[in-house]
Amino acid sequence: MIYDTEGGLVRPSDGSRARHIGTQADVVLGWEPTRWFSAELAYSVFTPGRFIKDTGLSKTAHFVGFETAVKF
Repeated sequence: MIYDTEGGLVRPSDGSRARHIGTQADVVLGWEPTRWFSAELAYSVFTPGRFIKDTGLSKTAHFVGFETAVKF
C-alpha cells in the first residue's frame, strides 16, 4: 500500500506482493547571475515498478518545474 504524508491511503495493494514502487531520475539546472536573483529549471521522470504495474494505471510520468528567487 502507498500512503500520502498525512497517512491517507493513495494506492491499495489489491493483493500484490511486489515491493518496488518505481525509479525516479532528476536533472536540475541552476543559474545565479547576481547575489539577489537565482533561477532553477528541473526535469524528473518516474518509471513505475512492479507494484504500480500490478495495482492499476502505470504510465511513465514526466515532471517539469521552474523556480525563481529574489533576495531582499
